[in-house]
Amino acid sequence: MNKLFITYKEFWEQFKNPFSKNSAVPAYQEGYAVVKKGSTWQPPPLPYIVYPVVRPAYSENALFNVTVWDKATNPGQFPVVNAVVEQIAEMIGEEGVVLTLDNNEGAIWLMRGTPFVTYPQGDPDDPTIVRGMLNLIARGYML
Repeated sequence: MNKLFITYKEFWEQFKNPFSKNSAVPAYQEGYAVVKKGSTWQPPPLPYIVYPVVRPAYSENALFNVTVWDKATNPGQFPVVNAVVEQIAEMIGEEGVVLTLDNNEGAIWLMRGTPFVTYPQGDPDDPTIVRGMLNLIARGYML
């Protein structure tokens, strides 16, 4: 697996669900948010994070979205989504966070986009499925 893919995977898999014995919220690369159940592939159990692997050119910005999915506890209430978004906000901070690739082959400076988070409709067929969509900026660096 490419070092960039591993770096992103490790970063996004560190966030916890504080309402479930502080267990990790599974993170899936965009396009791979499925689990095998019997002989079929289905969406994973909620909550989960979906992230793209973004490789910006050296010293250029790439805009992208990460989505936190869950089931609302009550209409308009999604504490797990909010808690995970807060953890991500803390980790990235106001100045951003640098993700260094293995063997110092480069780095990605991950920063907040504007607006940092929105809450668009989750699943049009199931209004209890909700999401928080984070707008992020990745900037590539050589070390």
